[in-house]
Formats: sequence, C-alpha cells, structure tokens
Amino acid sequence: MPLIPPIHTRDAKTRLEAHPEPASVASTFGTVVASPRFASVLLLSLIAWEVVVLLLLASRKLFWYDELLTLHFSTLQPFSRFWTALQAGVDGMPVGYYLIVRLVNRLSGNPQVVLRLPSVMGYILALLGVYWFARKRLSGIASLTAVILIILSPFRTYALEARSYALLVGFLAISAVLWQRIDDKPYLQALFALLLALSVCSHYYGVLAISCFAIA
Repeated sequence: MPLIPPIHTRDAKTRLEAHPEPASVASTFGTVVASPRFASVLLLSLIAWEVVVLLLLASRKLFWYDELLTLHFSTLQPFSRFWTALQAGVDGMPVGYYLIVRLVNRLSGNPQVVLRLPSVMGYILALLGVYWFARKRLSGIASLTAVILIILSPFRTYALEARSYALLVGFLAISAVLWQRIDDKPYLQALFALLLALSVCSHYYGVLAISCFAIA
C-alpha cells in the first residue's frame, strides 16, 4: 500500500500567503476603498489635477468683453479713480470682488491666468464644499461622486471666466458646510456669517442665499 506523503502546513501557509484567495483580495480592496483616507487622497488628487488643467487652459484662453471690463476696471490707478468709477456704476460687480482682483493683480505672471485666479479659487472652494457637505451624511465614495458630477457640469466653465460667479458659488458652498455643522463649535457661527458676507461682497445674488439659509 503506497504511503501518503505528509502535508507540510508551513509550506501550505506560505503558498496561501503568496497566492491569496480572490475573496481576500476583494475584501482588502473594499476595505481600502471604504477608508476615509482613501477618499481624502483621491479628492486632493482630483483638486490638484483640476488646478493644473485650469491654469493651462486659462493661459490659452483670450479675454472676452466682460473679462476685459474686469481687467481695465480693476487696474485703474490711483485708487481714488477706481473708487469714483465704482460709484458711477461702471460695472455691476460689488466692490468686494474687485478688491480681491486688485489684490491678486499684484502677482506677476500671465495676466490671463492671474486675473482668473479668484474664479479658480472659487471653483475649488465649491468642490470642497460639495464634498464636505455630502460627507456629513454619505460615504467617501458617494461624496467623491458628487464632486465628479460638479467637475463634469457646465459650472466648470466659470472657473475660466474673470467674473465673480465661481467665487460666489464657492463661498456659498462653504457657507452651507458651516451651516450644516453650526451647532458643533461656537466659532462656526462667526465663520458662517463671514462667508455669507463674502458671498454678498462677491456678487449681489448672494443676498438671495441669505434668505434660503434663514428659511432652512
């Protein structure tokens, strides 16, 4: 009768570790995907990608009429001349937006990029606001899905426009996040008021949002 060779458990364990079961691989992948750190890393990667792409696109896109108005109006010197033009109603944008643009204009570089930096910043704030707002109730992957939907939406085009629309949405998105958590920390009420004030200072449509938060 032939002898059955003994089973070496150590060798079997080594083979299992070298070739894990498919179920174990899927479980590990699911654990990684469900990790909050994975969602945060992917979010930062998306934002970094968007910033690089938008800056490249901004450098190649020529100004159109409204952007030329922003350019010439924000560069009026001295400041008294700018203030006089603002009081005369040369443009319908609030003073807060133009103060931000005038501050950004101090940077050196391609004017097509520099003038659009506030809009790029507002777009990024909007992405962060959407993620944090959704993350309060949903998983990291669901929140990232909401961010991707914003990236694929027509709103992205306003990130390449030297007007205050993207900045308005960005301030309102962060305001919504603070409103959602306003009872967590006492200082969040002050930050919420500040962000709402910034939204109004960037575009007068921000006044309409204040009533929405009051009703909610």
